[in-house]
Amino acid sequence: MNVPHGWTSLIMTSDADVEDVWIEVLPVALKGASAKRKNEWIQGRIAVQRAFAKAGVNVGPQAFHEGDPQIIASLPGWSFSLSHTSEWAFAWVTNEHVSIGVDIEDVSRAISSGVEKKFRRDDDRSDLDAIHLWSLKEAAFKSVPRDRQKDLVVSSLVIGSDTFSCVDRDVRGHWRQETTGDLVRSFAWLDAMALSRK
Repeated sequence: MNVPHGWTSLIMTSDADVEDVWIEVLPVALKGASAKRKNEWIQGRIAVQRAFAKAGVNVGPQAFHEGDPQIIASLPGWSFSLSHTSEWAFAWVTNEHVSIGVDIEDVSRAISSGVEKKFRRDDDRSDLDAIHLWSLKEAAFKSVPRDRQKDLVVSSLVIGSDTFSCVDRDVRGHWRQETTGDLVRSFAWLDAMALSRK
């Protein structure tokens, strides 16, 4: 299946200016968070804002205030996903009828064998190293609509050749992955038919 049409934005978090208006729209749950956590939330939304700008859609900070982490209420038909590392924020937006998820990881990030055993399954694609598999599972998890994520765990996701599924619920989707320089970017999506099954 073809990757849904969309727009992406990758920003170096140290290069994105944070205006006071972003502090004003932080969710209540983050008001007492560390400066690092607040910055991650803001930089992710700035990446989303820039991806929307590439699509010709103006999205102000107020659109994210107490909002859903996958959609913007004032933009029906659009969905987004975001991810960040300590240095980068990445976002993907689309107006196709799909639910999307994205993950970005530093390829040099070490994952211990003990941690890998917790999310790798015998039925996962075997040629993926730990960081590439983890990134795909993160993107696949994020592609599942929030109302279906209850009790969903990354270890229940099975990564196939270009598809993914879940062992304990009717979730099936597709994925694509690319590695550029030191970053791996994973994209996952559920199509309209998968979304209609509940």
